[in-house]
Amino acid sequence: MLQGSERGHAKDRQTKDGGESMKRGRRLSNAIATRKSVVTAPRRFSKVQRNEPCPCGSGRKYKDCCFDKGEAFLRKLERQRYKEQQKADGTPWYVRWLT
Repeated sequence: MLQGSERGHAKDRQTKDGGESMKRGRRLSNAIATRKSVVTAPRRFSKVQRNEPCPCGSGRKYKDCCFDKGEAFLRKLERQRYKEQQKADGTPWYVRWLT
């Protein structure tokens, strides 16, 4: 248990650390707000409905194309497309997910 003066020092450290993280958060939110282009999060392929077009790009229905390959295949495809989009955009991942 902390004694009287020790409690005050602990609160000072918490306040100082909290203030720094708040400043970093504000700077990040300001950077996001001033961006001119709209950043979209990658589509979650694991939520594809059976009768929607397949996310692999074949043009066939999902149930007739990659449905049997399972969710692991879709997650792999999702990561691959996300990396390609990130290279093309040049946008850092943390900005992409926070918008």
